[in-house]
Parts: sequence; structure tokens; C-alpha cells
Amino acid sequence: MTERGLPAGLELRSATPDDLAGVTNLLVDDGREPRVATGPLGPLFVAMGPDGMAGAAGLMCIGADALLHSVCVDVAWRGRGVGTALVEHALTAAALEAVDSVFVMTAAELRFFARFGFLPTMEAWLPMPVARALAFTGDQVPGARPMQLRLTMGR
Repeated sequence: MTERGLPAGLELRSATPDDLAGVTNLLVDDGREPRVATGPLGPLFVAMGPDGMAGAAGLMCIGADALLHSVCVDVAWRGRGVGTALVEHALTAAALEAVDSVFVMTAAELRFFARFGFLPTMEAWLPMPVARALAFTGDQVPGARPMQLRLTMGR
């Protein structure tokens, strides 16, 4: 593992416009809506390896909150720390933006996000701007439920 928790040979960086097709492919392979290239979704981070994209994660800051979205890892790289490194990177970016809470929608990865301190919440309790932002991300897959991580004690 590298110092960022990534397997050797992988680089974590901000996405460029040239990366959007790779992120779209990851999302499609994961059975999700590839809306990353169509809206103002905020910074997007990618993990790149010698053979291409290993994973991606986006962060949409909305006022005092943020939505972690489009978190996906190529099947060949799952279980090797790529998703963890991407989420940690996005959470650091949220903290640097002085975000109070980060929200994520997930259907099957409740335990994964709980490792970072995310707790299940009710969709009715989502701040209205975050609820509206979900329409842009495509992360509202069947069975998905919201989770929240409070970065500050302000709420």
C-alpha cells in the first residue's frame, strides 16, 4: 500500500474532462446512472492505474452540506483500498470547504460508509438542497437510503 492507502501503482487525483468517459463506464458497469458528465456536480476524484481507471468519487458542496456521489470502483480493484482512499480524499475536501454534514445515498454499502462514521438517516430529514441535488447525481437507485456524516457539531 502507498501512503494514501492506495495499492502500489495507483494515483489519486482530481478528474479532468478526459476522465469523464472512464467514470461513466464505471457507473454503467455498476448499474448506475452516468450523470457525472451532464451537471454541475462539483469536484470529481479518480484513482488511476497503469491499465486505466480503478475508481472515482464525487463531492457536491451545497451550502453548509455536501453530497458524496458517484462512488464506484472497478470490479478488478474492489477490496484493495481504492474506495476507502477515494472516500477519505473526498471527506478531506469537504472538511477543507468547512462543510457541516456530508450525505451519501447507498443501497448495499451501508457497512462500508459506516466505517467512516456515516449513520443512516431518513430521506425526509435531508436538507432540501441536498434532496434536490440527488436528482442530478443518479445515486437514487432502488433500495438506496441516505446516510449522514456530521463533520461539525453545528447541526
